[in-house]
Amino acid sequence: MQQRHLIHSIRHSASILAVCGLCVANLTCAHAQDAPETEAGAQSTGVPPVPRTPQDAPETEARENAVTVTAPDAETQAFPTDFRRLSLIVEDIDESLKLYRDVLEFQVNYDTEVTMGGRALPAGEPGAKARLVLLSSNDGWVGWLGMLQWLDPKLPPRPDKYARLGIGAPVLIFNTEKVDEHCAAAAELPGIKMTEEAGNSTYPGRAGGDPITVRTCYLFDRDGYFMELNKILDRESYNRN
Repeated sequence: MQQRHLIHSIRHSASILAVCGLCVANLTCAHAQDAPETEAGAQSTGVPPVPRTPQDAPETEARENAVTVTAPDAETQAFPTDFRRLSLIVEDIDESLKLYRDVLEFQVNYDTEVTMGGRALPAGEPGAKARLVLLSSNDGWVGWLGMLQWLDPKLPPRPDKYARLGIGAPVLIFNTEKVDEHCAAAAELPGIKMTEEAGNSTYPGRAGGDPITVRTCYLFDRDGYFMELNKILDRESYNRN
């Protein structure tokens, strides 16, 4: 069976990992005592976060039993640094949410307008208006996804958004228990380019352990971010490894 690079999920099902270049995304790694709700160089306009109405999100148990957004006590952390989130610069947040919120079932926990400085985060013009949305799933602190959309003036879309990957390109990994359902639903969305439909891959076990079988599909989202959706088929064997 064809071997493909395996990137392990960092915490709980549906949390994300990403191997990413800073040229396309802004990563925020922070201690518990200094967790910003805006991206580097952004200032809140004073507009309060916008709650999602029922028609904006699918009616699922995940929404009803949403994880509370909370910062853990820094003194109890085993390591000083957490991978908080990956932030994607997108053309249209509402369109992007059709994948990340409606299909992958991430929950919007923050939605506001900010003024960008244009320096700390080197994108757009100083003083540009942007929309910032944060999404979370199984963890109230790590494994988040952020989205930034420049509103005025806008940023031009990438002309080569489905180009072959190279150094500096991000790879997003989403672990989902609904891998076949999510792969099929993603393929139906406008602007999604599937590179491989759902299938099984087997990888060598750690330190001579049992082989690891993962069900995966691969795709570009509408802005050209590449991702793998996967499911560990035998969690007991995986944990023994």
